[in-house]
Amino acid sequence: SFAYLFYILQKSSAKKAFINSTVFGFGYFTTGVYWVYHALSVYGGASFFLSTLLAFLLILALSCLFATPAYIINRFTSKDAKVRRLTLLYPASFVVFEWLRGHLVFTGFPWLLLGYSQTETWFNSLAPIFGVYGLSLFVYFMSGSIVALFFNIPRAQQNALILTPILLIALTIYLHHKSFTTLYNKQTTAI
Repeated sequence: SFAYLFYILQKSSAKKAFINSTVFGFGYFTTGVYWVYHALSVYGGASFFLSTLLAFLLILALSCLFATPAYIINRFTSKDAKVRRLTLLYPASFVVFEWLRGHLVFTGFPWLLLGYSQTETWFNSLAPIFGVYGLSLFVYFMSGSIVALFFNIPRAQQNALILTPILLIALTIYLHHKSFTTLYNKQTTAI
């Protein structure tokens, strides 16, 4: 879970943050990109060794997209900025790197965007307004907020960390029954 990753990152040096995020990303992408090996070996006719090597390199490269923002944040911000790291910097940078992965890296590989995990939940009502990256930001923010509550922080920040997710959940419940599309023609087309 990203809450656990954020907890580990908050306590890590920049170097350990890079290593921990790489390991986390490797597990994350291994479970979701295993099909690359299958596609290369079965449909591409590549050997077992080549398919395994190429899948491994792809997963490792994608893992670095988790490790890079973690390293940068832990290297250039103070450990005392816990709330800012957990609720703003980690979530925003992870979404930026999701966007980079989906648009620039490898000419676009928008696979396993965190926002897609919310398509069958109540939070999917935020998707028409904020899109998949907004949903990703929401999940990262919620994860960071949960972790921040376990640290010794001022009461005002604790209240904000409790109130903000409650307001986001209330918005989700309000939007759940709203329709963002209109059906104009009830006829179906037969082919």
